[in-house]
Amino acid sequence: MEGSSREQQNVAAVRALWSASRHGGTDDAIARLEPDAEWRLHIYPGRVLTTPEFADTLRHIERDRRVTSAELHQVEADGDFVVAAGSFRWTADDGGIIDFRGYWVYECAGGRIVAGESFADWSDALDAFSVRVADQAF
Repeated sequence: MEGSSREQQNVAAVRALWSASRHGGTDDAIARLEPDAEWRLHIYPGRVLTTPEFADTLRHIERDRRVTSAELHQVEADGDFVVAAGSFRWTADDGGIIDFRGYWVYECAGGRIVAGESFADWSDALDAFSVRVADQAF
């Protein structure tokens, strides 16, 4: 569904976010985000975070670790929404490594990410993406 220029811009914004994370870690990724964007994390149900709150939350979760890999594996766009799946690696100061997958639905406007929500698994992210795409048609 990545056909229109709007969808291409939205996918480019998501790819740029993941690239910033891969090359510069959390701080570089956060710097690409709109300050008034809204973030929902599946690990904190019911909470809506601004970008500064999202940044603080990520720094708290990361503690003594830093992003050493962020790979975008799958991305699909339809209208204002992008669903993405990827993997992260955090490396701790003591050499410990944590690998995990991330599943996100992003909402974009004018090629900028204005909201994002994480999901525990890919099927949940795809379901939410489908609902949002259907809702935007009305």
